[in-house]
Amino acid sequence: MSRDLPIAIDNQAELSLAAQISRQIGWLITTETIHAGDELPSIQDLADHLSVNVHTVRAGYQRLEAQGFVSLARGRKARVLGFDRTRHAATASRVPSYTIGVVIPEFVQLYGPMLTAIEAAAARRPSLVFVATAHENPDTTLSYIDRLVSQGVDGIIVAAPLIDPETVFPQNGPPIVYIDAPGSPGISIEFDLEQSQYLATRHLIEHGHTTIGYITPPVELRNVAAKLQGHNRALTEAGIEPARRYTAETDRFGIGAGTTAAHRILTMDHPPTAITATSDALAIGAYQAATHLGVHIPTDLAVTSNDNSEFATIVDPKLTTVTIPIEQAGRLATQAIHDTLDNKPFPRRTVLDVDLVTRESCGCQTTTASNGPLSTRP
Repeated sequence: MSRDLPIAIDNQAELSLAAQISRQIGWLITTETIHAGDELPSIQDLADHLSVNVHTVRAGYQRLEAQGFVSLARGRKARVLGFDRTRHAATASRVPSYTIGVVIPEFVQLYGPMLTAIEAAAARRPSLVFVATAHENPDTTLSYIDRLVSQGVDGIIVAAPLIDPETVFPQNGPPIVYIDAPGSPGISIEFDLEQSQYLATRHLIEHGHTTIGYITPPVELRNVAAKLQGHNRALTEAGIEPARRYTAETDRFGIGAGTTAAHRILTMDHPPTAITATSDALAIGAYQAATHLGVHIPTDLAVTSNDNSEFATIVDPKLTTVTIPIEQAGRLATQAIHDTLDNKPFPRRTVLDVDLVTRESCGCQTTTASNGPLSTRP
């Protein structure tokens, strides 16, 4: 197996040879390139392969044992135990690495301002930011977190509810801060999502609409369910019975999903006179469906949304939407990591207020916006 291990050593490096061996093999175990139950090469075989002293390899294996990666037994090869975040956190170095890891569900425009804010806030320490894309996969998210922990990052930021809230992380590991993930197990920076959709739906009602289509990702998602509550609250307050037939759930979050959902709504018997979407990307999809069907916005169909991304101002007519302060969330999440490392208190849960920005897609003629304060909740 020694010839199959993709490791190399540098005799000129400041890091000891034993540490070089243990770090590289530890990484291969963390990434499951080497699996639990596998056996490492014998000390003699690896020493011969790397042209180093057997005592160097033995010291490297002993490091791996101390970190919980392998078990050693006299007369037997080292057996891989796999990566255990609890064991690894207990032996992890507390020396600052000046690095922060960020895990996002997809590399989409919405997260651009957040990443820019994180980089700017991290630079004040200064720290380098690593970004990983989990492709909406919880297992991939946990794998990236383990890899970041293994690399000794000072803290991790996770955007969106990519992790089961019951997941337990060791308290002596790097701080993990969550953005837009209600119910997460650590420090959480959230948005008033119920209010955001309430504002978007209520504004259409104020324009006189009583049949309103609703485009949403799966409503069981923790950062989506609250928006449905806000939508229904606005309808109920106006004396409008929430109609399931006007709700279109999508399994994706992009423009194409919005196009498909809006087409389904707009081609039904007695289609709604307005559509509100939980994100700007889904709303732009509604624009495309309307164009394909010859439906004009806002004269035939009013549209509102959430996010206030760049999409909102480049479409015609410009999109009425609710500002989600994603940039502010990025700054606060980075501050939370720094404060935790400095043993300073930081609120466990911070909820950021949202603002409605009216433009032409709803029938308004001018752009207006309101501002709200930050609120901290226990």
